[in-house]
Amino acid sequence: MTYIGLDQIHAEIAGKLKGKRVGLITNNMARNSNLISSLDIIRSVKDLKEITVLSPEHGYFGDFQAGSTVNSYFDNDLNVKVESLYREPETLPENLKRDIDHSMRTIDSQKDISKYPSKELMEKFDIILYDLQDVGCRIYTYIATMIYTMEMLQPGEQEFVVLDRPNPITGKNPEGPILQPDLFSFIGAISIPMRHSLTIGEIGSYYNKYVNKNKAELNVVKVKNWKRNYWHDQTGYPWIMPSPNMPALETAIVYPGTVMIEGTNISEGRGTTRPFQIIGAPWVNGTKLKERINRMKLPGVQVMEIKFRPSFSKYSGDVCYGIYVHVKDRDLFRPFGFALDLIGNILDLYPENFVFHDSYFDKASGNKKVREMLLSGNTGAEILEEFDDETKKYLSDIEEIKLYGQ
Repeated sequence: MTYIGLDQIHAEIAGKLKGKRVGLITNNMARNSNLISSLDIIRSVKDLKEITVLSPEHGYFGDFQAGSTVNSYFDNDLNVKVESLYREPETLPENLKRDIDHSMRTIDSQKDISKYPSKELMEKFDIILYDLQDVGCRIYTYIATMIYTMEMLQPGEQEFVVLDRPNPITGKNPEGPILQPDLFSFIGAISIPMRHSLTIGEIGSYYNKYVNKNKAELNVVKVKNWKRNYWHDQTGYPWIMPSPNMPALETAIVYPGTVMIEGTNISEGRGTTRPFQIIGAPWVNGTKLKERINRMKLPGVQVMEIKFRPSFSKYSGDVCYGIYVHVKDRDLFRPFGFALDLIGNILDLYPENFVFHDSYFDKASGNKKVREMLLSGNTGAEILEEFDDETKKYLSDIEEIKLYGQ
């Protein structure tokens, strides 16, 4: 059985919480193996002075869709103040509030103060605890929430504690270009590849060492009995969807690739029960696309033709045609490379219909060369080869901050 950081509160850090004002970055889905919330577990520590919840994108209960901003409030049922770290920017056109996809692309592709805890809020805390489930992909805004909060720490006055959790798609096989600094945004706050192969605690350590020059007093409560080749379903923990469009481990497995579809006019399956596995549009021929993808014999994956009708997001209410992504061998499957070949085939089949949202796609993929090479007809393998040296350097760099062995 694997034991996450949350399981070790009383043994590892209860003493340092006594008499402290605690800011807890978490949501209702951050639970232990007995389904007890991090808020309840932290509250069970004796002699806390005060606790405030800092909620990420989607709100504490995960009831806000991507792109929907969240207000701070006092939760009477929880009897706690919930401070939002996904607030509305000061300037947000009215039309964006009505268009969830445009709103998401606009809000998340910025680095905006509305996603930072204010200086006044940070002054209320002696210690910040972070307990959120990451999904192994750079484009997951809980990472930016952690980094933005670490940026606001008062050195020597506040401690930042990460209650670590396993990477659900293993700590192996990083994939994709290293995010370029000129493309930083809320969907990419640190120069790591799309599939980063780290735990959230290791990302915190990576940021603190290579970017922050160890200015933060960082403490990672390590996971016990976890190895880098473990998938989530090998840890003994139930899958509790960490955000509204991450319903299953299968979703997380494909996500570090098909999340790039957000940067196009193709539906990534939001508004269906299998987002990021269902891909298509009203003008796609699912059978033709299926045949082209399967003919490529990409490792560990097979696709099926599908017809679907999103209940919200792109093409809401319209009949769409496309594919369903079925991963046959998750150890062989490479989500980023697969998504590149998928996008490349759609672009080749439907050049007059397909559209890139250039800025968002570039910030998602991590490097403008990805889009340029897709437009030039390069395959996924050819594009990944372009970034081989980056990947090798990254693998070398993370050796110094890895907290877990093979």
